[in-house]
Amino acid sequence: MGLRAYPLHRGYISIILLLVFLLLVGKGTGTEAQVQTTGPSMGEAGKTKVFYVSPSGHDGNPGTAEAPWATLAKVSREVQAGDTVLFMPGVYEGKLAPQQSGTPEEPITFRAAERRTATLMGAGGDDYTISLVDVAHIKIEGLRITAQTNGRWAFIERAKNIELTDVVMEKADNPDGPYTLMRVMQCKDLFVRDSEFSKAHGNAIEVNECQRVVFEGNAFSKAGHSPLQLGLYGGNKYLVIRGNVFHGAWGRTFELFEERYVLFEGNIITNAYNSGRSSNAGNNFHVERTIFRFNRIFRNWGGPLPVTANAEYDVYLDKTRFYHNVFDDNGHFGLRIGTDGKRSDLVLMNNIFSRNNPWGADEQIVLQDSGGKYAPGAVFLRNVLTTGVPGRPAAIGAGDKLVTLEQVQSRTWQQGGHAQFLDNLEVDPGFVDSANYNHALAAESALLDAGVPLTKAVGAGEGNMLPVADAAYFYDGFGIAGEVGDLIAVGSARQPARVLVVDYDANTLLLDRPVRWEDGDPVSLPWAGVAPDIGVYEHGEGGRVSLQVVAEPFLLRPGEEVRLQVIAHGLADAAVEYVWQLGDGMLAYGEEVVHRYSEENDYPVRVTAITAAGEIYRGTGYVVVAEPQPAEAPLLTNTFDADDVDWWRVWKIYRPTPVQWERILDENGNGILRILAPAGSDAVLPAWAHPVNWDVDQYPFLRFRYRIYPGTPLGLYLKTFYTWDPYRVIGPGHVLAIGTAASRPAEPALGPVLLDDGEWHDITIDVRLVRERFPELQVLEGMRFMATDAKLVRSSHGYELDEVTILPQAVAGMYVDKVEVAGTYDNREKTWWGPLSLNITVPGFAEQEDVLKVLVDGIEVYRDNMVPKALPLNYGEMADGCHIVTVIAESAGGTGESDRRGRGGGPRRDEKSLHLCVANVKITSPVTNAQIQGDCPVLLQVAQPVSSIQNIKIMLDDKEIYSGRELPTGFSFDTTRLTDGRHMLTVQLTNISGTVFTAATTFLAVNRWQIEDSLQPLPLGWGSSLSWWLSSATSGWRHAGDRPGDFGGDADRLVRVGREEEHLIWEAAGLTAATVTLYAKTPATAGISMAVSKDGTEWRALAYRLEAVERQPGDYYKFRLVAENAAPSEVGYFRLTLSAGAEPPADLQIGHVQLLGVNWY
Repeated sequence: MGLRAYPLHRGYISIILLLVFLLLVGKGTGTEAQVQTTGPSMGEAGKTKVFYVSPSGHDGNPGTAEAPWATLAKVSREVQAGDTVLFMPGVYEGKLAPQQSGTPEEPITFRAAERRTATLMGAGGDDYTISLVDVAHIKIEGLRITAQTNGRWAFIERAKNIELTDVVMEKADNPDGPYTLMRVMQCKDLFVRDSEFSKAHGNAIEVNECQRVVFEGNAFSKAGHSPLQLGLYGGNKYLVIRGNVFHGAWGRTFELFEERYVLFEGNIITNAYNSGRSSNAGNNFHVERTIFRFNRIFRNWGGPLPVTANAEYDVYLDKTRFYHNVFDDNGHFGLRIGTDGKRSDLVLMNNIFSRNNPWGADEQIVLQDSGGKYAPGAVFLRNVLTTGVPGRPAAIGAGDKLVTLEQVQSRTWQQGGHAQFLDNLEVDPGFVDSANYNHALAAESALLDAGVPLTKAVGAGEGNMLPVADAAYFYDGFGIAGEVGDLIAVGSARQPARVLVVDYDANTLLLDRPVRWEDGDPVSLPWAGVAPDIGVYEHGEGGRVSLQVVAEPFLLRPGEEVRLQVIAHGLADAAVEYVWQLGDGMLAYGEEVVHRYSEENDYPVRVTAITAAGEIYRGTGYVVVAEPQPAEAPLLTNTFDADDVDWWRVWKIYRPTPVQWERILDENGNGILRILAPAGSDAVLPAWAHPVNWDVDQYPFLRFRYRIYPGTPLGLYLKTFYTWDPYRVIGPGHVLAIGTAASRPAEPALGPVLLDDGEWHDITIDVRLVRERFPELQVLEGMRFMATDAKLVRSSHGYELDEVTILPQAVAGMYVDKVEVAGTYDNREKTWWGPLSLNITVPGFAEQEDVLKVLVDGIEVYRDNMVPKALPLNYGEMADGCHIVTVIAESAGGTGESDRRGRGGGPRRDEKSLHLCVANVKITSPVTNAQIQGDCPVLLQVAQPVSSIQNIKIMLDDKEIYSGRELPTGFSFDTTRLTDGRHMLTVQLTNISGTVFTAATTFLAVNRWQIEDSLQPLPLGWGSSLSWWLSSATSGWRHAGDRPGDFGGDADRLVRVGREEEHLIWEAAGLTAATVTLYAKTPATAGISMAVSKDGTEWRALAYRLEAVERQPGDYYKFRLVAENAAPSEVGYFRLTLSAGAEPPADLQIGHVQLLGVNWY
C-alpha cells in the first residue's frame, strides 16, 4: 500500500525503541510474548522511575519487580510525570485513571511487561476500563483492554498528547450492553498506532471535537454498527488515517461525518457487511479539504464508499481529492457521490474502478443525491472504469438511470451541466493477480505510465514558494508533531522537494528547498517513467515509495501455509528492517514470511519498514482463512434461541423507524423474534437480513416459521443487486416473493400467500422464482420482511419469526447442477445466433425412475427418463428475442420432511431456469447505440435459408421503409431527415411456416451539435485538454465572479487581464451559428470580431448582428452577437477576438458562448 515516510523524532521514540528491541530479540516468526521487558531510559534529571504491578502483588509493596503493586487504583494514585508502569502477565479488574499528567520530556507510560499478556477488564457495570480526563502526555503500550459483561473500554476527554501503541481492545459484544466502547472528546494530539479493535456491539470508537489525531497501522473489525466513527457529535480537524486495515465482518468499517483537513491514505477497506446494526454496508464519508489516496477498497458486500456533501453538518466536499486508489470487486458501486445540490470541489484522478456490482447492473460509480436525483459537480480525470468482462461495458448510475463511460464523455453530456468526465479509460487494468487481489500492475499493463500528474506550475520562476494550479492535492503535515509534508517532484522526478506548508486558497506550496520551474511544468508526487502509473502503486525506480504486501494464497484453510512478501516500490535504501503484525497476535521479521493461521478468520496484515535513516513506511495486506462449507450446510440459520449468539448482527430490525421489536425467550431458552407496529404512526415493520454470497442455485430454498397477526399487510421481498440506489427501502431491484392477502402490493407477489390468521405456519420457497423478474440473476443481496404499504399498518398489526434457514440445493438429494448452452454467442448483442444445444447435468438422477423435462416459455419441448447429452434447440422454432428455458428433474421418492432446525429432508424435485436470448435475424448496421451522420447503410444477417423467407420488412421508428422477399443490398436511409436523438430500426422476417423473427436496434442521429460554454472554470490544473474553459485561449484572461447581481446573476464571466488584444478559440468543426453574450458599459460592437478557420492558421471574418440589448441593475448592458455560417464544411475552428483598447478591461466582459453545428458535412 502507499504509505508515508517521516524522519526520526521525539514522537516516535517509544515505538521505534519497541520495534528495534523486537528486531534484536530474534528473526523469523515470533510469539506474542516477544516484547520489551526493560523500562525506558532515564529522564534528563534521572527522575524516571519504573514500577511493576501484578495480580499477585500487594498495594503495600514498593512496586518493584520482586514486590509489585496489585491494583489499578494504586497505579492511578501513585504515578507521576516520568514514571513507567510495567504490567506483569495476568488479568486486572478495576479502572486505570491516572490523576497526574506527564510532560513532553517525562511522559507517563503504562506498558505490558510482556506484550499483550496483561489484560485490563474494568470494574463491572457500564463503566470504562481506562479513563484519561484532563491529563496530558500519557502512553499506553502493549496492553490488552476488554470489559466485563456491560463494561466499556476507554474514555478520553480534554486530554492532550495521548499515545496508544500496540494495544488490543476487544470482546465487548453483548448486544444488550453499552453502545460505544471507546469515546474520545475535545482532545488534541491523539496517536493510535499498531493496535487492534474488534468485537463491539455498537460503535467501537467515537471521536468528536478533536484536533490533530493520527490513526495508523491499526486493524478495525467486527463492530455491530461502526468500528471507527468520527465527528457525528462534533467535527474533528487535522486527521491522519494511514496504513490501517478496515475489515468489517459484522457491519460497515468506519464513518466520517463532519471532518475537515483529512489525510486518508494507504488503507485497506474490505469485508463491509450490511448487518443488523448498521443501516447499510457503506462507510459514510462527509468531508472537506480531504485527500483520499493509495487506498484499496475491495471485496465488500455492498457499496463501500458513499461520499456526500451533507447540509446537516455543513460540509460540501470542498477541495477534496481522490487519487491513485483501487475500487475492485465490491457488491454494489465502488463509489457513490452525492453533492446535495451544493457546488462541490471534488476531483478524482488516476483511480481504478473494476469489477464492481458484478451481480447486478455493473455500475462502478453512482452520482446520486439523497433524494435519488442526479448529482453533478465532481470531475473525473484519467480514471479507469471496467467490468473485467470483455464486451460488457461499465455502467455509471446517474440519478435514476444508468449511462456508459462513452456517454458521459460525449460533448452532449458535458454541455448538459453534468459531472465532468475527461480522458477516462475503459480498459482491463492488467493486475498481477486479480483473483487474489494483487492490485500491482503487470509488466504488460496498459496503465503503466498512463496517468496524469496531479497539477502544474503556474508561471515561470525559481525559489521555494511554488505557485500551482491546484494545491489541494498535497499534504503538509497539518502541524502534527512528527508528521512531514509530501515529497513532490517539480518538472521531473529529478527535482524533488518536501512540502512544508500548503496554502489551499492561494494555491501555493512552501518547499524545503529552492526549485526552478516553467509555466505548465508537472507538479506531482515522484513518478518513474514518462508519467505516473494509474492505480495504487508507482512501479519503477525513482517513483514515490509504497509498500505492497503480497499474500499467496489469499484464501486458505486453517493450518495451511501462506507466503507473505513485501515489495518496496521506489525504496532505494537497502538497509531496511521489516516488522510484521500478522493479525493473529504474532510478530514476524524480514522481507518474506511463511505463516500458518490456526483458526478461521479474516486477518489484517500490517508491515512496518524502518530505514537506516530512521524513516518509517507502512504497508497493509489481508488474508482470509476458512474451511470449505459442506454441500449440505445451510447458508444461514437463525433460531433466535438463547444459544443463537449471532442473530442480532444478522437481522436489521431497528430501522426504518418507527419500529418496535423484541426477542422473546421462554424458560427453556427457545426464542422467537417479534415485530410490532408502534401505535399512532405508519410503520415499515422491518426484519431484514443480507447473507453474504447468496447464490440462488447453490442455496435456493428459504424456509421459516411465522405467525402473522390478522390484517397485517406483510410481504417478503427478495433484494437483488439490480439497483444503483441500494439505500431505498423499496425500489428497483426489490422483488415481492410472497405476501399476505391484506398486503395489496403495487406488483403481484410471485409465490404463495402468507397466512395472516394469527397461527404458526411453516413454509419453504424456492427463491429462484425471482428470475421471473430478473432472468439472469445469480446472487441475491438479501431478504426483507416488511409492510408492502406502511400507510396500511395499524397498531394491532405485527408478526413473529422463528427458525429462518437458507438451505442448499444439495439437501434435495437430486438436483439440477448445470444447464449450459452450446452454440455461437454474440457477446456484443448478448444473444445466441442460430441453432443451439443444451448440456444438462443432474447429480443423483436415476434413469428409468426420475423424469427430466425441458420447457421453453412454459411449453414442454422435452420429457424423458434420461438426461440427454446434447438437447438441440432453435432450429427455426424459437422466435427472436429472449426466452425462459426451464429444466425440471422430478422423482416420486423423497418426502421433503425436515426437522425444526432445517436439517435433512428437502424436496425430490428441482429446477433451474436460464434466460436465453436468441437471434435468427441480426442487424449488423447500424450497430446498437451508434452515432450516425448522413446516410446510414442497413446490413442484415439471417440464420435461415433464403428459400424459407416469405417476407422481410424494415421499419424506421413507426414508418415502413422496405418490404420484400429478398435480402436488400445497398440499402440505406438519410439520417439528416431525422431529428437528432435516438431512433429505432426494426426488422421483421416471416418464414414460410409463419414464424416471425424480429431484430431491432437503436442508434443516435447526431447530425447537429451544440456547445454551451458558461465559462465556468474546472478545479483542475493539468493537461492541454483540460483548459479552464472549453475553448483554447491566450493567457490574458481571468475568471470574474464578483457582483453577479450586476450581471443578471451571472457568476462566471471572462475578462481580459490587460488592455491588449486577446482571443478565445473553440474547436467547432461544421459550425453553422454562434451566439456570444457580452456585458459592456456601452452596447457598442467596435473592437469585437468573429472568425472561422479550416485549420487554425488562415481565418475568415464572420459577420454578426446585435440582438437583445438589456440594461442590467448596475452599469452594464447585456447583449448578444449572433453570427451564421453558410459553409460548415469549411470550418474547423471559431475565434472570438477583443481588440486592444484604452477602456478598462472590466468594461467589456464575456458571459456565455453558444455554438451550433452539423456533423454530416
